[in-house]
Amino acid sequence: METTLIRGGTVVLDQMVAKQDLLLRGEKIAAVGELGDYPADTIIDASGLLVLPGGVDTHVHFNDVFMNTISV
Repeated sequence: METTLIRGGTVVLDQMVAKQDLLLRGEKIAAVGELGDYPADTIIDASGLLVLPGGVDTHVHFNDVFMNTISV
């Protein structure tokens, strides 16, 4: 199964926002953390970028005061 390592991005999960690496096996997340020189078929440098794994709604309005809504 093909592996992809997304290295050095800011990973946004429901309980965490941190500079981490993300390992994919096929289309599934296999690991999140500091994975160092993990041997992967494809390596993507995500330095300075946000990494938003599947299931994270990237179109959100954290504080819409004009609509009387507050989230997060």
